[in-house]
Amino acid sequence: MTGSGLHWAGRAPLLRARPKQKSHDPQPPMKISNNNFANEEVVLDFHEYESCQFTNCRFVVLGYGAFALNQCEVINCEFTFAGPAASTIQTMTTIYHNIGEQGKQLIEGTFESIRNAGANKPA
Repeated sequence: MTGSGLHWAGRAPLLRARPKQKSHDPQPPMKISNNNFANEEVVLDFHEYESCQFTNCRFVVLGYGAFALNQCEVINCEFTFAGPAASTIQTMTTIYHNIGEQGKQLIEGTFESIRNAGANKPA
């Protein structure tokens, strides 16, 4: 990805959020392939994008469902977190800054797990 930005929306949701899905009735992702998106706001939750191009877009992660960006080209886009995703970031921020060394170790360990998650996957 090139020219990406990262933004956190704080507590105020940017969009009207989808209702929570019951754990026994997960919503399957909507697959979108070979599309070009430019200058758009793109909600990622519950979507699987494949071989798409995104230019000057604003990705919104709400945290209600999984998403995938498979073999996509991302040019000068930003990520924004709202709803439960923003709440998770706020919680992690509070733990990191207010729980001392143990809190810092927990959050740094979480980031290390994220960095290593794809290490054993084929390219």
